[in-house]
Amino acid sequence: MTLKNTRKLHCSFCGEEGHSIYNCPDPQIEYLLKEFQELVAVDWKCNLKTKYLKFIINSYSIPELRVIGYTYDITMNKKSKQFFISEIINCAYSDTEQNNIIIQCMNNDELIYYSKKIVNNSPEWNNNRKCSLQRIQQLLGVIQINPKKKNNVKNNNITFEFDDSIQDNDSDINEENEEEYNYIFYPFFNNEEYKTTPIYILHVFLYIYAIMLSFAGIVSNYANN
Repeated sequence: MTLKNTRKLHCSFCGEEGHSIYNCPDPQIEYLLKEFQELVAVDWKCNLKTKYLKFIINSYSIPELRVIGYTYDITMNKKSKQFFISEIINCAYSDTEQNNIIIQCMNNDELIYYSKKIVNNSPEWNNNRKCSLQRIQQLLGVIQINPKKKNNVKNNNITFEFDDSIQDNDSDINEENEEEYNYIFYPFFNNEEYKTTPIYILHVFLYIYAIMLSFAGIVSNYANN
């Protein structure tokens, strides 16, 4: 009488024998699922239409995707990786209530962390265009610890505000606000010149412009009297 060789269970996630990927006790799974759910939530909250989410999870291994799919009762079987990813994303993205709860449970440091990751990687998934960090943080509800300081130059009923915290890369825009342009500079600067001109030059220009308006107002008042 011959005994059949029974195939031992082998987990493709942790590489250990005696169990399958679907009941793997590896503690890394908890962190993987947490990261994925937060990625879904921030993509949904920022209305990125899954572009950032797809970019990130395309780097996941097949075992990692299978673990994530199992939590949504989705199995890979003979599906292609891209089709499997689409199924997982569609299922996770549609749970808007869960996504909203995840965002509310994230602290300010976590939201800042994800906002910076989104912006830093944006040229790779956003048609070579960099998103605005300020816009992404607004969408995520990031609390600004150090509010921006503004200097005001007043001329009668006109107030000019200069933001001291503006950095050169603040001209980067997301596709949702592509037409962003400060028309106070028109016709002195067109849109391209406005975005490429150093911010300190724009500040100097506005100071001079305000002085000229003030002088014109004084001359006008003197002439009328």
